[in-house]
Amino acid sequence: MLKYSKKNINGKIVVRIDQIAYPPTVYLDTWALFDFIGDNNLTDRFIKILNNLGGTLMLSIMSILESVGLKNQKQFQCLCDLIDSIGIDKV
Repeated sequence: MLKYSKKNINGKIVVRIDQIAYPPTVYLDTWALFDFIGDNNLTDRFIKILNNLGGTLMLSIMSILESVGLKNQKQFQCLCDLIDSIGIDKV
């Protein structure tokens, strides 16, 4: 999750962007991400474990860009469903 804040310090505007992640933090590259969403049992187990532990799924901008260009819209929908199941505040 990204947190944006803006403060006025001595007449100077200071902008701060913090990345907040709750452990365990999991990063899946594009290949692993699509391997997960291709298997419903694996996806369900992953979501359950991550949600039970209160962890964070880290996604790269490249994974998002690669998924937007998919010709198979079912894969893209499965990715969106995965993100929805984890919760946007944990991604």
